[in-house]
Amino acid sequence: MKGVRAERSDLVTASHARREETGARRPQIVVAGVVLLAFTLNFGAYRVFGDGVDYYSFLQRLFGERSTGSGYNFGVGLMNAPFFAVAKGVHLLVRSGSLATHVEPASITIASICYAVVAFAVSVWLVAQLGLPHAASSALAAVFGSPLWYYASFSPSYSHAADAAAFSAAAAGLYLLLQSPALRWRLLTGAALGLAVAVRPFNAALIVGLCIALVVIRRVGDAAKIVAAAAATFGMLVVVPLALGTGLETRANGERLGTHTLFAPLNPLRILFTLHRGLFLWTPATLLAVIGIALLLRRRDPARLYVGLLTSMVAALLCAYSTFGVWDAGWSFSARYLAAPIPFYAIGISSLLGAGSRRIHRVTACATVVTVAFSVFLGMNHAFGASQADGANNIVGYYFSGKRTIGDFFHLTWSYSRVRHLVHAG
Repeated sequence: MKGVRAERSDLVTASHARREETGARRPQIVVAGVVLLAFTLNFGAYRVFGDGVDYYSFLQRLFGERSTGSGYNFGVGLMNAPFFAVAKGVHLLVRSGSLATHVEPASITIASICYAVVAFAVSVWLVAQLGLPHAASSALAAVFGSPLWYYASFSPSYSHAADAAAFSAAAAGLYLLLQSPALRWRLLTGAALGLAVAVRPFNAALIVGLCIALVVIRRVGDAAKIVAAAAATFGMLVVVPLALGTGLETRANGERLGTHTLFAPLNPLRILFTLHRGLFLWTPATLLAVIGIALLLRRRDPARLYVGLLTSMVAALLCAYSTFGVWDAGWSFSARYLAAPIPFYAIGISSLLGAGSRRIHRVTACATVVTVAFSVFLGMNHAFGASQADGANNIVGYYFSGKRTIGDFFHLTWSYSRVRHLVHAG
């Protein structure tokens, strides 16, 4: 217990020491944020498809546009509701033309972009508060080196950007909880986790993982308060779909969701390592992040207590998919079920970049740049046309078989770019 208190004290000291440095690095943070915004706005889909149709039907039911809707992952619809409301206001002002036709579905893309920016900003803040280096670049690498960027641009109507924002809010609450005995941070952490469960029910594993870790370090009271706040928040939120008559297991077309539960203990390994959807093979910057987390946990670092709790949450989420048949998420870029833990990835990448000598830093920085570039290259090719069965090797293989060339890649990139429309309009 004394060790836990000492680490908490060290964490507070490191936080104060970094505030001045964070201010000095504000230009880098702004540049990184602009890069994220520019990319996602340029390649945003601005339409609703796939699972997004279910979440969109919930919004339409909420705003009285249809008599039925889907309550599947209803938290996504609740988080997108303010953006949809603004879009409806614009539609009332502009009653005809292309803007009126597309503004409501486009609002979902804007929402996803905003939630990706939230996850990025919280990650920058957390990395800086933990006393780790390269906050802005590490957070940017976490977004583009994980599946999140894809789901903020090419498939923004899915749940993953909202999921990342909810996870990031919980991660921020957890950090503040460790710094202060105030009840509000326990309630904030629990409320964010309750929202996360409404967004994706498997996020209940985050609560389990966190509470197990808190009990191990003898913070049972904190665990109880977080569970109570999470249950209360989810209870209040679930009233909305129930009152609307949208079944929690019903899709927009009225069909019930299939049951895919089973016990498959190898699923976590499949999610991480397979060519089909393996997180570490499609988005290898996440592997670098895990290595960085492991290094941080091994050394006596002020951030170790917090990172240990965060790691327990992510590990529990991964293990939860041992009970789910569709471990590959169907049509997916990388392992999209692990798109949310952006702060975890950012902290790991920062830890790795700050480890060792200047020469080692150069190597790790180059590895980070290469792996992030590979993820973006793979993801863009996936968006340009891939079958559900394609693995990372198949997409790369297009360029060795002659099915696609580098020239094709740049041509398709330009075709998908919103800048193209501006150029042609001019």
